[in-house]
Amino acid sequence: MKISRNKQQINRRCMLAGLTASTASVGAIASTASAKPVDPHVEWFDQWKELSNQIDVCDDDSAFDVLGEKLRGLSLKICTTEATSIKGVIAQLQWFDSDFGEPAEERPVDPFWGVLGVAANSLHNIEGELV
Repeated sequence: MKISRNKQQINRRCMLAGLTASTASVGAIASTASAKPVDPHVEWFDQWKELSNQIDVCDDDSAFDVLGEKLRGLSLKICTTEATSIKGVIAQLQWFDSDFGEPAEERPVDPFWGVLGVAANSLHNIEGELV
């Protein structure tokens, strides 16, 4: 997946910082679940997936740049905004698992990368128990 042809990509440190903040808040989310806050991460991730698909097939340089900036903006929101719901944390994990800033075939062979998808699935499976 291409974010931008000549702009700096979001780095692993940024993604991990946002992810750490979000996963640390899972307990707080579970204890305040009765308030049912509106968490934009699910919508942001859905928009990110749609833009990501569009940019992967985009042949027009100016359209590519516009899509790339939108995609980068959504990525920054997803990885730097603390989630306020379990679904938000799941969306962050799924985003992180989907976008390492490099193609899947170039990712390091390391269990660390696989744990993100497992963690997202685990949270999804126990979501009802946390609320």
